[in-house]
Amino acid sequence: MIRSHSAWVLTAPALLVAGMAAYPAIAEDKNIGYISLYDNGAYNIDPIVLKWKRDGKVYSKKMGAKIGNSEFICIDLSKVDGIQKGDEVWIVAHIEAGETVSCKKDNKRFYEPGNNDVWFLRMSGETFTNNHCKNSSNPGYDATERQKGNSSYCEFGD
Repeated sequence: MIRSHSAWVLTAPALLVAGMAAYPAIAEDKNIGYISLYDNGAYNIDPIVLKWKRDGKVYSKKMGAKIGNSEFICIDLSKVDGIQKGDEVWIVAHIEAGETVSCKKDNKRFYEPGNNDVWFLRMSGETFTNNHCKNSSNPGYDATERQKGNSSYCEFGD
């Protein structure tokens, strides 16, 4: 910062430092091999749609049976036809008799063949309120809950 005629003038470096102090660090993109969605809400989720983006074009595929309260789906991305290394991936969940919720986040997830990392997501709330799709640091479920999808790998968490 410099002072000019009784007013402070912010220089570009000063603005950059001020901006970094005002905002938290940007979340990092991650490579994954699996996606898991846990239904902790008072509703059923159907359909669950896997979406992936390559070269600006978005593709999608419905992923199996509906899940209800205390159920989860585990998607092994290597078993999904059409998805390729480096594709950005996310899911969209439709709450029966409710809203459609995108689980796409600011920090992107990319498919990496052979990667065993699981992107854990959780939904809770009621049919029409507070149905955010949230990142979770752990699965949020245990072996007593019902697993659906094309893999059982997510059952054990990270």
